[in-house]
Amino acid sequence: MHKRIKHLIKNLKNVFSVDETNKIARDTKFVQRKSNITAKDFLAFNVFHGADICSAPLSQLASRFDAVFDTQVSKQALDKRFNAYSVKFMQEIFNQMIHSQNTTLKNLESTLNLHFNRVIINDSTGFALPKEFKKEFAGSGGVISPSAIKIQLQYELLTGSFMRVDISSGTKSDSPT
Repeated sequence: MHKRIKHLIKNLKNVFSVDETNKIARDTKFVQRKSNITAKDFLAFNVFHGADICSAPLSQLASRFDAVFDTQVSKQALDKRFNAYSVKFMQEIFNQMIHSQNTTLKNLESTLNLHFNRVIINDSTGFALPKEFKKEFAGSGGVISPSAIKIQLQYELLTGSFMRVDISSGTKSDSPT
């Protein structure tokens, strides 16, 4: 395993124990019964081993899952795990990780709450996509970016919640709506 990935997994384990991860998985209904695909493995797979998760064939992803976690899963079983519950699970993991990693918020929480009702952070990013996505996510054109995506994010720091996440084509302006 790559040295960098080992470091990231170690840091992830410092933030979430297996018990905490399982609790989040149960609370979001990602885990409703025993399965070969555990919450911990699904999380690690998506975060550290799934750079091409949206474009790789399911057979390749299932083989990778087996190689990484020594657990055989069919491509159908893996496909069924990508659902609304897995989205809620990953969102809640992300929310809790941001909140737990925000040392400024932890150290200044009472002071911030005393002086502010809300602290809103706005940010946006954009990047090129494979040309196959140009119908859904048009780019600025030409050879360099026939397809692109923009993500606009609005985060409320005091509550640790996302107020808005907009995903649009690469031709849309970055300015908030």
